[in-house]
Amino acid sequence: MIINGTKISWDEITRDQLKHLSYEQLLPDSVIAENFGISVSKVRYKKKKFNLSSAVVYREKFEEENAIIFDELNKRAKEWFMDAENLDSAAKALTGFIFRNNGITEDFHVKYSIPDTDMKELNICMVNRIAGLITYAINGDWNKLRMVLAYCNMFTSGWYPAEPETEEIEKIYELQMSKYLRNT
Repeated sequence: MIINGTKISWDEITRDQLKHLSYEQLLPDSVIAENFGISVSKVRYKKKKFNLSSAVVYREKFEEENAIIFDELNKRAKEWFMDAENLDSAAKALTGFIFRNNGITEDFHVKYSIPDTDMKELNICMVNRIAGLITYAINGDWNKLRMVLAYCNMFTSGWYPAEPETEEIEKIYELQMSKYLRNT
């Protein structure tokens, strides 16, 4: 298919190009599929992979149109995170997201009959260690933080490469932004 004067194959299409076809040219999935010679399910799969639901696209458009407001919100969020008074809340929330509320931890808790007292100790350990890392960031002690991470990397060299998990973050963000936008 030709997009902005360039022939693009389905395998090469970018998020912005698919967004352009779907939400600026308003082409139905069936027309996009036909133009690329693929099935509608492939179009829907890639739109899901690219996080191109109408809610996400319209929120992005709203953010672009209100960039000054969203830049200010982002600035305030960073200030909140970097404020030592919020250390407890941030460390607990990160522990909940990273460690406790991921399904796997709860499955292990049940499967291996890990007592609640042991789970409580694990939670406390995680919160305190994350709080320590955040403290270095708040204090701007980036060298110390980097040295700690470099040391810890010595014990993880055989691990699989990191694959950023953002799907749940995006879902939570969409939910929270919907609430925010309804209240403004």
